[in-house]
Amino acid sequence: MIARARRAWAPSPHRSRNSPLTVLRRFRIQGESMRPTLRHGQRVWACPWPYRWLRPGMLVLARHPVYGLLAKRLEDHTPEHFVLSSDNAAAETLGCDKALPPAAYVGRILLRSTRSSAATRPDQP
Repeated sequence: MIARARRAWAPSPHRSRNSPLTVLRRFRIQGESMRPTLRHGQRVWACPWPYRWLRPGMLVLARHPVYGLLAKRLEDHTPEHFVLSSDNAAAETLGCDKALPPAAYVGRILLRSTRSSAATRPDQP
């Protein structure tokens, strides 16, 4: 699932200035590899979540050397690398073929839009 970056970073009123979670960045999902969790055209908001806080199953953004910016599910991670997976087994799974270095990690997807334009957490149905 390729996500296209938007320019606006918005400060979060619920975090202190020194927190790594002080900004959210909006992205638009392109493709069907994360369906049904994320749909083509859906907006998601991500922040620069610390790498050491990541847990398997979280939705993350990563820069793949061939496919660019990807929105995928974190399958596994160590201090040396991380592995991504897709939610849609029927779709082409770009970027899930090899482990990526921690420098390729961009951030964690915290919110996603719904058709009613309300935001929900990505781990909620």
